[in-house]
Amino acid sequence: MSQRLIPLLGTLFLAVTLAACSTDASPASPSASADAASPDAAAPPAHTVSADKAAAKPAQEASPRAYTDLYGEVSIPADPQRVLVTSSRYAEYLASMGEAPDMVLYTSSVEPEYRTQYLQEQGVEIIEYPQYEHNFELLLSLAPDLIVAPGISVDESTYEQMTKIAPTVALDSTVGMEESMPKLAQLFDKQSESDAEMAAYHAKTAEAASQLEQALGDRTVLVLRVEAKQYRYLGDDEQRGGAIKLLYHDLGLNVPPAIAGAEDWFTPFSLEFLPEIDPDYILLEQRVVDGEDGTEFYDQLMKSSLWKGLRAVKEGHVIPVTTQDLVQGEGPIGYANFTDELVKRLTALQ
Repeated sequence: MSQRLIPLLGTLFLAVTLAACSTDASPASPSASADAASPDAAAPPAHTVSADKAAAKPAQEASPRAYTDLYGEVSIPADPQRVLVTSSRYAEYLASMGEAPDMVLYTSSVEPEYRTQYLQEQGVEIIEYPQYEHNFELLLSLAPDLIVAPGISVDESTYEQMTKIAPTVALDSTVGMEESMPKLAQLFDKQSESDAEMAAYHAKTAEAASQLEQALGDRTVLVLRVEAKQYRYLGDDEQRGGAIKLLYHDLGLNVPPAIAGAEDWFTPFSLEFLPEIDPDYILLEQRVVDGEDGTEFYDQLMKSSLWKGLRAVKEGHVIPVTTQDLVQGEGPIGYANFTDELVKRLTALQ
């Protein structure tokens, strides 16, 4: 789509307005935002737009179209030249469908290793961005002509500020693959590509589930998360998606009976509860959040007699996993990689 000419006076007014409003934006809380960010990250320097990148796609004469997102109807440019997505998972989903966005907001410290290289190979411009914060001046400097964001991470106030920069789609969705990919496919008319990606992914996890069933039988697996100020275990409510759906549903791992039916994504617990859970295997995550450090609680766990007395610990059945791979790495590529590694490591313990 041809870029719109914005009068200089209007641009200056918008910049001043956003600068005044940016300090009022309410960042999402770490517990509500599924491991995407940190409240202590400093804002990066302003990013300038590459003229070559902006001209990479040929403009076409076509009419905008209407799309209904979380907050109402949005006028979508017919051929956007500067698509910005605010979720790295969304960037992977779109790239896997052959619709790589032009730019993605990115916090490198919490991203899986493969993703940076993959997105760069797909021509996606990676924009370093603070976690659990909003930097509207930076977004303005990127000159997007379409912004796509998970609705779960964009409150109404933030959405209003984004719409002053470019047409913004707050997808009525979480960041989860199973829920988001079909909606992104609809937005960009990539339904067949999305269906093919998901079919390949489900075929892979079905094969892996068969291998794990043969290797583990009815033995149980606990996902234990160590954070800066607490311990939490992964629930098994399939509707939560993400790692829950992958581990306990797609791969068919058995949740310990003592925590079966937990409705939360991750549930806080005290170490005194560990002997009651007593799983056969433990996937141990020391959570990575930009600006937080869980080393103290991790060390306490390692020294605890309750931890040392667990069957999985005594038998050497503890597998470290990273936040980057377990949570942030959700995607047709990331979870395929994670599945391969998990099958290899679990079966090797037999």
